[in-house]
Amino acid sequence: MRNPFTDPTIAETYESWYTTSLGQAVAQAEKAALLGLAELRSGETALDVGCGTGHFTQMLAEAGAQATGCDVSEAMLQQAARTRQELRWQLADARELPYADATWDLVLSVTMLEFVEEPARALDEMWRVLAPGGRLVVAVLQVDTPWHALYTRQAQQGPSPFAMAHFYGRDELGAYLQEYGKPHLTTAVHFSPDGRPPRCLALVESWGRLTRPSQAAMLVGRVSK
Repeated sequence: MRNPFTDPTIAETYESWYTTSLGQAVAQAEKAALLGLAELRSGETALDVGCGTGHFTQMLAEAGAQATGCDVSEAMLQQAARTRQELRWQLADARELPYADATWDLVLSVTMLEFVEEPARALDEMWRVLAPGGRLVVAVLQVDTPWHALYTRQAQQGPSPFAMAHFYGRDELGAYLQEYGKPHLTTAVHFSPDGRPPRCLALVESWGRLTRPSQAAMLVGRVSK
């Protein structure tokens, strides 16, 4: 599987989606779920694997972490360095991380496993560099949802990175994470990609987790070491 994010054109336009009203609502919902599971404490070290343009690396830094982002795409890291110069970036393949064992208090991966040929190997690496007492938090796009349908249409209509993506079900993500301990799973983005973002976002997300988690765009899992 070729990583589609090595294309400089995608790297240049990737971040702009977060400036739209829908992108902002999605980011808010995703960040709430990610930080809720991460249980990040100020001053902890945090590694964002497959960081892309650094959107979630910045989230970690703003939450008080000593954050570093790594990615296999030079184009994405160059964009990250241009827009977020104050943070640390490193070129790295998730399947062979250039860090010592037990280095990080938190290891985060957001919508990266979808584009990795060997997800189990990448997870093994993230677990290896995680310190005892640390948390591994992994977020993936969920299969068979309105968002999955949207990304599939986009891939059919023209060039799209989602043409190369593998979407995950709850059981599949849970099975991967069970290799390291008992996973805690949750969901995020329980609203449709069609129409306006919801006004009462927190209420929609809370109700969605209870009533229709299988329709959420994102699955998020945590395993503690």
